[in-house]
Amino acid sequence: MYPIYFIPFIQMGLTFYISSQILLFLWTLTKIKINHKIILLICLSSLFFFFKFFSFDINERDLLVTFREFLCFALILASTYGFRKFDFSRLVIFFKFLIVIFFAVALIQIIGIHLLGEFITFPKEFFIANTATLEGVELAIEFETRLRPVIFFGEPSYAAFVLSIIYAVVKAENSNHIGQYDLLALGCVFILQSLSGIIIIGFLFLYFNRAHLFKTKYFLIFLPFILFISFYFLGSEVVERLSNFFSGNADESTAIRVIAPLDLVSRTFNNGFYLGAPSEYVNLYTLAFGNAVDNALFNLVINYGILSIPIFLILIHRIKSVFLILMLVLLMQFNGAYFSYDKAVLISLLLGSFNHYKAEYFVNEYK
Repeated sequence: MYPIYFIPFIQMGLTFYISSQILLFLWTLTKIKINHKIILLICLSSLFFFFKFFSFDINERDLLVTFREFLCFALILASTYGFRKFDFSRLVIFFKFLIVIFFAVALIQIIGIHLLGEFITFPKEFFIANTATLEGVELAIEFETRLRPVIFFGEPSYAAFVLSIIYAVVKAENSNHIGQYDLLALGCVFILQSLSGIIIIGFLFLYFNRAHLFKTKYFLIFLPFILFISFYFLGSEVVERLSNFFSGNADESTAIRVIAPLDLVSRTFNNGFYLGAPSEYVNLYTLAFGNAVDNALFNLVINYGILSIPIFLILIHRIKSVFLILMLVLLMQFNGAYFSYDKAVLISLLLGSFNHYKAEYFVNEYK
């Protein structure tokens, strides 16, 4: 179980292949169940991942990215069948501890930004990816532009993604009441100012606590206090982002997660890339329009075209809970790569936990 303690540092390492995420990925591979059906499904899925190479000339990047995404897909798919010899109770205890730590660190960082003019975090040299926020810290503080906490990660939205996974696992183990972890997760995501995080953690909070939302002393006493603290430091930023989103006045985050991906999906099919667009075409789009495509759901369609439909259906074929499928879709709204080593680990732990604690969410093939 010791490798799980590297989760807060999952974006750090000496190089990409000497990093926490590779260690966690290899460790998680040793914990999944393997049977003949999983092997057959993985072999079938490989056809949908690699068949696109018959439609255009491939380059080394296309091959490496597709192979990496296939490996990560295989891990997530296998996790829907459960883990073997895995102590989920210990995982939940650690994740509860992380929620407390995440809230405390986010609070310290927001205080440092607004009251001390300092950004308290690890140096950007420790990270192997997602360092855009960290690289702009000095200028943001000097000119008092928008700067958000990142906890132990490279950017706020990624921190919100990890927080969402951790919170969901904790609620899978026990969703019988509203407790301190609900309120700390809500407070933390508001401090992070991640719109995607606010949507998914709000969704999880309402779903798991729908039966007793207004019947607990924690909700009535502590929630207003935590929200007051959060909004005190945030000012009107969260309200402004939500207002812009629903009014159609997109900020950069909305542009790269909704507007640019929809536009590129349309261009992909209009240009005849029905089995997925080459990476070179996607890169040219990014250069031409200045917008990255940072939505994993749309990226799946862009990269695999109509083949994305069977890929997604195979991924969820054992899940019979609409809630869990919707949660996986919502998690695709964080950043652009769903089938990456780090996210595959976290999503696998999520699905493994739900399989363990809420087996009724999955198809039972052994009845």
